[in-house]
Amino acid sequence: MDRPAAADMASVKAARSALANPAYRFAGLVIVAGAVLLAVLAVEGEFHAIAHPSTRMVAFMLLAAGGEMWMMRVPSRTSWSLISASSLFTLATVVVYGVGPAVIALGVGSFLKDVRDQRKGIKRWFNVAQHVISVSFAAGAYSLLGGDLGAFHADSLPAILGAGLAFMLSNALLTCAVVALANGNRLISQLRRDFEAWLLIEGVMLGFTPVVVVATQSSLWLIPMLALPFLGVRQSARIAMRSDHAAMHDALTGLPNRVLFREQVDQAIERKRHSGGSLGVMILDLDRFKEVNDTLGHGQGDVLLRSIAERLGNALRDVDVVARLGGDEFGVMVSLRKHDPPAIVQVAERIRDALEPPFSLGDLWIDAGASIGIAISSDDADDAEALLQQADVAMYLAKHSGSGYETYDIARDPNGPERLELIRDLRHGIHNDELVLHYQPKIEVRTGRLVGFEALVRWQHPVRGLLPPADFIELAERTDAVRSLTLQVVEKALAQVKAWSEEGREMPVAVNLSARVLLDATLPADIERLLDEAGVDPSLLEVELTESSLIADPDRTAVILGRLNAAGVRVTIDDFGTGYSSLVLLRRLPVDAIKVDRSFVGEMHRSGEDAAIVESTISLADSLGIDVVAEGVESAEILDQLRAMGCHQAQGFYMCRPKPADELEAWVEAGRFEPALA
Repeated sequence: MDRPAAADMASVKAARSALANPAYRFAGLVIVAGAVLLAVLAVEGEFHAIAHPSTRMVAFMLLAAGGEMWMMRVPSRTSWSLISASSLFTLATVVVYGVGPAVIALGVGSFLKDVRDQRKGIKRWFNVAQHVISVSFAAGAYSLLGGDLGAFHADSLPAILGAGLAFMLSNALLTCAVVALANGNRLISQLRRDFEAWLLIEGVMLGFTPVVVVATQSSLWLIPMLALPFLGVRQSARIAMRSDHAAMHDALTGLPNRVLFREQVDQAIERKRHSGGSLGVMILDLDRFKEVNDTLGHGQGDVLLRSIAERLGNALRDVDVVARLGGDEFGVMVSLRKHDPPAIVQVAERIRDALEPPFSLGDLWIDAGASIGIAISSDDADDAEALLQQADVAMYLAKHSGSGYETYDIARDPNGPERLELIRDLRHGIHNDELVLHYQPKIEVRTGRLVGFEALVRWQHPVRGLLPPADFIELAERTDAVRSLTLQVVEKALAQVKAWSEEGREMPVAVNLSARVLLDATLPADIERLLDEAGVDPSLLEVELTESSLIADPDRTAVILGRLNAAGVRVTIDDFGTGYSSLVLLRRLPVDAIKVDRSFVGEMHRSGEDAAIVESTISLADSLGIDVVAEGVESAEILDQLRAMGCHQAQGFYMCRPKPADELEAWVEAGRFEPALA
């Protein structure tokens, strides 16, 4: 085949590919609609005003075009947003001079910006057509609501607000529609994700339109003064969006965090359903990171994590996603246009090769190494949580086998299909409010006075009945379901605290947090929000964390617990004495109480060694001003022994088994432990 024929064939294939793409088809329809609308405006004489422009019109049009060409970038929740003054001066042009000059100004600015940025032809013309349509909608709304062209008075305010809303909504709908079609997302999801940022920035900017119109009636030299409110809006938006951006990204590496990574995987799965191809998710766990932290300190550990993040970024394409999921765990998402699982495995090999050379830490060279779990999207993993769960299982298999990487195989999954089905049921159960709380009383050992409760979750499964936490908590902790489970437990516990408070009884309640939730930077804000919504004093909420869960990422944990403690929430270390770093934790973390593990308490009446451990723990806590709670008290003999040691609080089956709140009325009424209540 000669070269011209080959080129023609390639052009035909490209054209067919474009026509098969729903985003391109939609863009084409918008371009045609914009061209038709432009012709209608020309026929109706909407562009006649440009023939004899005033200085004020020229200023408005230049500012609208210039504002579109030179935008400012600010961080948003998941990426970046652009803000400019083009909307403000475009709407002002509509109000004073009509739709024609406004369409010309914004269209020219948009086209020149796209030429400068070297965007494809269809994108240039789509943007121009989008602006023609949105400006026309704004002008139509202004006219329908009684706005007078060129004449502004107080009665025009509703018309200007309506025009601004029409302009913003039409822009948002057209933009989100083409992005949703290109990415395979649902339109409502795309709108929900982007419209908040638009409303925050565009809405405020458009609100200044009446000020621009009135101010420039007397002198154009007042326009520079309008830069002050614009800069104020820009700075406020920057602060708000930077805060939102920080909540979705890891502060150390700048990479997306677990929450954002999960959202990105969900979006990629939607695109895969829409356009086919392959999607792979990998979880990387560093093999020797704890040794670096313990030997060289957390500062050098942070240097290593940043270096690993940099190498991962260099080893992957721009379209791939790298995230830090917490501690020494990273996530990678790879999308391919064709269904090609072996290509995804090759990416894992490339990552392993990139991490193989030693890392320089000061005068030392460190071999990091990583175990990689690979999960490839299939019918068995139709959402982000299932895919991440499979990658997690594969990662542990790789770590135990020493193979470097493993691809998920259902035949090797220790959880098995039944357990995976239970995970799916749990996610539905959380959504359907199937979780219930039982409460176990805590008493003051010396007096027997009731001092609070520990909330323990159960699951009322629609088929299997009431399931204890042992049947589902571990599964939840291996998926992102643990976050929604934890927040629902906190919400239900606070509702019960509020109910007791309304009866005149202040009853503190403790809830358990897992290691995975502790790595979520948004946790303190979520708990503060739930406290505000419930109207509960923060001092009535206590969070319990196992000692072993605290050592995975001590620095990050210290920040999160510090924020909770500063808000007034009490912090308790559970299972104290089993994590091998107790004294370090007590020194570094904002701890209000420690719970002596039941393995020591339950046998101390028979074991002198266990009794010595409990007694020394109580003595240590006394010297530090920390409360001690003994858990697993199952006899009067153990309770008497704890009283003699000076233990502060206790809980266990001897006093009361966990029960629903409505079965604890006798306890709440008595306000103290009486053997008859056990």
